[in-house]
Amino acid sequence: MEQNNNSIQVQNSNSDLILMKQSRPLLAKISEDFPKIRDIVDSKQTDPLINYLITLLNIKVSNENESKDLQIQMLVILDFIKDKFGDLTAEEIKQAFKMYVAKEFPDIKVFRILDSIVVGDVLNAFREYRNESLRTYSQKKQLLLTQEVPISESEKKEIRKNLLKLIQKEIQENKFSHEAHFIYDDLFEKGIIKISDLDKKILYKKELEKYNQEEIKHISDRGFYSKSKLFEELKQKITSKNPIATVQNRCKSIIVSDYLNRNFEEIESLFLSLIEK
Repeated sequence: MEQNNNSIQVQNSNSDLILMKQSRPLLAKISEDFPKIRDIVDSKQTDPLINYLITLLNIKVSNENESKDLQIQMLVILDFIKDKFGDLTAEEIKQAFKMYVAKEFPDIKVFRILDSIVVGDVLNAFREYRNESLRTYSQKKQLLLTQEVPISESEKKEIRKNLLKLIQKEIQENKFSHEAHFIYDDLFEKGIIKISDLDKKILYKKELEKYNQEEIKHISDRGFYSKSKLFEELKQKITSKNPIATVQNRCKSIIVSDYLNRNFEEIESLFLSLIEK
C-alpha cells in the first residue's frame, strides 16, 4: 500500500510539473528552453543575436571603416555579455532590448547606440525585472522540484556514473572540476584524500578572500540602486562565523581536483570503486 502511495505521489508531482511547463510565462520559456549565451561557442549562433540588436536599434554605417569599427565593437560587446551576463539566453537578450526600445525601463534613457554601458544597463534592468516577475513561478517550481520523490538504486547509480564522467572530462580538459566537491566526502572517508584541519582553514581563508573580491566586483558591475545594502549584506556574510557553502564547495573541488590531477592514471579504477560502493 505504501508503495502505491509513493507511486501516486510521484505521478502527481510529475503531472504538476508538466502542467506548469505547459502554462509557463514567456519570461520562463525564453530562460529555460534555450542555451545560456556563455555556453554558445559557434559564432553562427551568436551572429544572429548581434545582427538583431543592430537592426532593432537601427544602427547604420556609411563606409567600410565604420563597418570594421562596428564589427570590432560587436566582438567586444559579445565578450562583455558572455562574461557578465552569461546566465541569460539569446532570446532573453532580444527581449531585454525590445523592452528597452519600447521604453519599458523607465529609469533608462533610450539611445540609438550599442556599447557596453548601454548593454550593462539594459541587461541589469531586465534581470531585475525578470526575477521579480517570475518570483511566484520560481517559488512554485522549486517547491515541486524539492518534493521527495523516491529514486531507485539503479537510477542513483546512473546519476553517480554521469557525475563521475563529467568530473573526469573536466579534469582532463581543464585540470579542474567545479563538480569535484560532490565526491570529496567519499574520498575523505576512504582515507584517499588526507588534509589537516590547519590546511583546511588556510585554504578556506584564501578562497573566502577570493570570493569576497569576486562578489564586490559583481555588485559594483551590476549598476543596482541598492549597492550599499548589497555591500553590507556581503560584509555580514563574510564576517559571520558560519561557513559559506559556496566557498566550502570550492575548497573541496580544489582538493579533489588536485588529487585527481596527481593520480590521473588511476582515475578510472577509482571512479569504478565509487560507482560500485
